[in-house]
Amino acid sequence: MLNTFRLVDLRKIAGLYQKDMALEIGVERATYAKYETGDIQPPNDMVVKLASFFDVSTDYLLGQSDIKKISSEDEEIWEMRREMAERPEMKTLFSLARSATTEDLEFANNMLKKFARDSGYEVD
Repeated sequence: MLNTFRLVDLRKIAGLYQKDMALEIGVERATYAKYETGDIQPPNDMVVKLASFFDVSTDYLLGQSDIKKISSEDEEIWEMRREMAERPEMKTLFSLARSATTEDLEFANNMLKKFARDSGYEVD
């Protein structure tokens, strides 16, 4: 559910009226006003559009996080988590790595880099 207080605050910080926001996102002013009062919930694509406009995360707009925008490093971590959830072999690899020593991890990392180079992949 959209956090209406945050939506209002973001609009006011941007120095915009409801009619300005409605024009920006392509809805009627009355529709936008109902987003702010919570009378109607915007569809998911509109939540994404609002988040993009205000340069905040959808989680922030939905009140699920107090962090306005995640860093690129955090985005990379979330992408790895998504990949782990979708690929069982990634989950297994991570589980093994959690109990490994620093030396074990360095050894495994070097082996993976060597395998990648030998297979023709670019390695940082």
